[in-house]
Amino acid sequence: MVTPRRGLRSQVTVAAAAMLAATYSLSAWPGPAPARALPGGLDRVASGLAMADELTRQLTAGQLEDAYSVNGSAGPRLGWVYEDAAGLRVGIKAHRGWAGWFAETIHAAGPRVAWHAAVLPAALRPGARGRGIAVFAVQTATTQTSGILDYIVVAAVSRGHSYRWIVGYAHGVVAGATTDVLWTSPWHTVPTGADLPRVAVTVITDGRWRLAVWLGATEVFHNCHLDLNIPAPFQAYLEVQSSGPSYSTRFEDFWVADDAPLRIEGLLPGQSASLLSSTGRPFASAVAGTDGTASLRLTGPRLAGTATLAVGVGAGAVSIYRAVPYAGGDTIRLRGSQGTGLRG
Repeated sequence: MVTPRRGLRSQVTVAAAAMLAATYSLSAWPGPAPARALPGGLDRVASGLAMADELTRQLTAGQLEDAYSVNGSAGPRLGWVYEDAAGLRVGIKAHRGWAGWFAETIHAAGPRVAWHAAVLPAALRPGARGRGIAVFAVQTATTQTSGILDYIVVAAVSRGHSYRWIVGYAHGVVAGATTDVLWTSPWHTVPTGADLPRVAVTVITDGRWRLAVWLGATEVFHNCHLDLNIPAPFQAYLEVQSSGPSYSTRFEDFWVADDAPLRIEGLLPGQSASLLSSTGRPFASAVAGTDGTASLRLTGPRLAGTATLAVGVGAGAVSIYRAVPYAGGDTIRLRGSQGTGLRG
């Protein structure tokens, strides 16, 4: 279930610098997840997609703020954000001291969901001193009423011609928070003038004991015995931080989906159902039980997307449904008989 929230946000920095809490009062609460049309022969009985935004539309500031609160310690004179075909761009002009700027989701979700965004951090400009941080954070949505500043943070930290990724969590109240770093990557060197690579970040947490983080298809952190104490539900923050130099980041492909299997109904007992990648290889498969339902278990980065659905119909034949938008927690029902041949 998705709940609209007007949230307060603390600024995230690796050095646990001073934090700012702010809120935007908005009057409209648009639906957080777009409709997803299915190919003929399929019906979506239930949806597990809590939020989704490709972040590649040409939007006015007012349209953007229908779905996100824009704020930060940098202030509107230094901080900027806009969305176009190249992604959601968040940046800060050159300044003194630590400052940040962010787009925070109005809607909240969780705890049994996965949070995902593709992050395209930029390297610092040649000769720039200080650090720039591209942040994807999952924060409690209770801040406005409780003053609690608790969050999960996944960030790319840039300095000079190098960068590294960190995973951590923070606790604070009203004006500040202390960040505990749980995992760091090695420092990587970036050629002069080159951008950092695009990385898909996926976070699954219950806010209590469990945290799993993927960078791309690689699970870089997993622990089910933490003491996070981050109250659900949560909101996402698409954010930048800088210790002085101008810095910007792009975000794409934001979604939040249930951390649950995809259910395919309307099968015959013993029939198989598989999701196939663009290369034709299955990445999730299951066999229908006596009730005609197959439950396909999905991993973090695969909990939402578009794939080919292949349904076995006996004697080695399959029915194929192409370009099927799916998410964890979805229930998709097949209509009528499955036949014995290929379906485009």
